Amino acid sequence: MMGSCAQRCALVFGVLAVCAMAPLVRFGLQVGFLGLQRGITGGLGSKLSPWTPPDAKTEIVEFVIDVPEHVLVDLQTRLDLHKARGGSDYSHDFASFSATESVNDETVSGQAWDYGIPPQVLDHMVSYWRTEYDWRRHEARLNDGGIGKLYSAAIDGSRMVFKHIKNNQSAAAPAILLLHGWPGSIWEFSRNGGILELLNDSGGVNVVAPCLVGFGWSTPAASRGHDIFAMARRFLTLMHSLGYQNYIVQGGDWGAIIAEAMAAVAPQGEILGMHTNFPSAMTPASLATAAQVLMLDGPLEVARAQGAMDIGNVLDSTGYFHQQSTRPHTLGYALMDSPVGQLAWIVEKFHEWSDKSKPLLSKFDLDDLLTNVMIYWVTSSAGSSARLYKESINWDFFGFLAGGIDIPTRVALFPHEIIPPPPRRYIRDKYSLVKGIDSFDVGGHFAAMEHPRLLMASLAKFCNEMGMIVAFNATPPTS
Repeated sequence: MMGSCAQRCALVFGVLAVCAMAPLVRFGLQVGFLGLQRGITGGLGSKLSPWTPPDAKTEIVEFVIDVPEHVLVDLQTRLDLHKARGGSDYSHDFASFSATESVNDETVSGQAWDYGIPPQVLDHMVSYWRTEYDWRRHEARLNDGGIGKLYSAAIDGSRMVFKHIKNNQSAAAPAILLLHGWPGSIWEFSRNGGILELLNDSGGVNVVAPCLVGFGWSTPAASRGHDIFAMARRFLTLMHSLGYQNYIVQGGDWGAIIAEAMAAVAPQGEILGMHTNFPSAMTPASLATAAQVLMLDGPLEVARAQGAMDIGNVLDSTGYFHQQSTRPHTLGYALMDSPVGQLAWIVEKFHEWSDKSKPLLSKFDLDDLLTNVMIYWVTSSAGSSARLYKESINWDFFGFLAGGIDIPTRVALFPHEIIPPPPRRYIRDKYSLVKGIDSFDVGGHFAAMEHPRLLMASLAKFCNEMGMIVAFNATPPTS
């Protein structure tokens, strides 16, 4: 069944690519035939074999972030060497933009980002980073900050670091596992007013929020092949080691896809349900043909399907995807050597994957953006985090996403995602036990950082539906 779904989706994408634009003809044919081959031969096999709890006990100890002072001094030196936009080395490169863009970063939006992060936005952020940003304050927030301590667990030869809120000490305590993605981090949940704070204030539920393997302070896998399925098994082991056997997983971006992989390999009943703000799109919804569009109901659904078919828009916003899924280390060397480069690479995504008509700093707090970048910088995890693309993006991955999810699910849709949200009928086809779909009129890919209260409203509703008492005074718009 899985193979046939992968075959159909790959062939549809191949035909769509061939029809969309001539330069993609060869790529489209390759996708179609490789998908056909994969559909015939299979390939998921052992990756979907059931997870079983390990015999050995996992050691869990408290963990404290204490970035060495010399790392911060080195960062300061590198930032001091930044060539500002007005400098002689850059003046020729950006001369053609100076007449059309405001120096005030708060007014820079729209077409100014077509070539990447505008130089004046970058200069403004670097200047603040150099002279005003206080890492130690945010480090203290990560270490505790009233939102749970940090812990470390040794699982399959790697260190996994995670936040843990223990509101309920009983053996049957309800729990939520929060999973971030790229280029995010646990700071998305840990920021002031964030999901961890909101869940902590709600009381009665325990929360685990780990750094993904190879992200932040969780060390990279020691060998090749550590894909979404391997990561899913590690998180199942982590939750088992903490004593949780019935819990909800919430995720966006890679976190949402890993949550689906966990659901696929976990024993029945291990995962109580899944909450996603990034429903996987490798289904007929995102590969919609013109014939399918004609069958959709209402202008909003048609617009969503058309957005999913906009190959030009997808290619324009996913260059990073190809680089990181082919040569992640080459990129990583550059980003680990240049804090400004790391900043530009990450922050561009925060603007592009939210409402692009609004200035960056009207959507996100500058300290939050810089703290997220700092987590990549002080841990030198640019390359190791990008490896998740290289390890995971293959036909097993596409075949898996084409399949269904059969645990209780609630979906939160935000309009300014990387790819427009798929039509509801396809969401209901993929997630057969979907409890509801909460559709918001603001927000994008980084909902946990941009609109944490909206995301929390959807998550709290799902928790209560599943028997977890999470007090939160807000109701999401549900369809």
